[in-house]
Amino acid sequence: MASQALCLTATLVLLIAAPCAFCAKISAEDKNVCFQEATESSSVSEEDKARALEISHQVHREMVQMFKEKGKEAMKELAGKDMVGEKVDAAEDIKDKVAAKNFLKALGQCAMTKGISSSLMRCQKAKEANNDRLTAEDLQKALFTVKKAYTGSGGAVSEEDLEKKFTEALGSEEKAKVAMEVHKALHECAMEFKSSKAAKKE
Repeated sequence: MASQALCLTATLVLLIAAPCAFCAKISAEDKNVCFQEATESSSVSEEDKARALEISHQVHREMVQMFKEKGKEAMKELAGKDMVGEKVDAAEDIKDKVAAKNFLKALGQCAMTKGISSSLMRCQKAKEANNDRLTAEDLQKALFTVKKAYTGSGGAVSEEDLEKKFTEALGSEEKAKVAMEVHKALHECAMEFKSSKAAKKE
């Protein structure tokens, strides 16, 4: 189950459809670390953890199907919703619902942090754009800002609006400009990767 960690929270599922340049897959080792840390910090039981992961995986499949069928319209429908949390609350066989949700939340946050680090390691342009000006915490705040901006607007956010949101989240116009540079650099890397992948299939 640890190998499924990255895509097992509502937050990360929503990021599937958003053009989030900060998002990246993480290694199996990092997934296992996140899985262990989330388990320990939440004090969730093995039974509740297994059921919560099962629910998350089910919701993940449902959301992926929604994105395939509806595209950006699905993002509008899902904005502000916590489908995983709602289903965990409704699950009669989960004894400690708070611990189960805390586990999934911690798992998602850890995976995001690891994903940011992975993105920066893989994308030289982003490393150069950041130049150690933003901390891991800053980058995580930027990631949540991107996610919230795109899911809340149905996938349409101007650069000007995004930079304003970065300023609010990071508390600094200077940091916001760096976040925009990193975001653009990672987006370029993502596009190059997709083009390379498509070329190999031809």
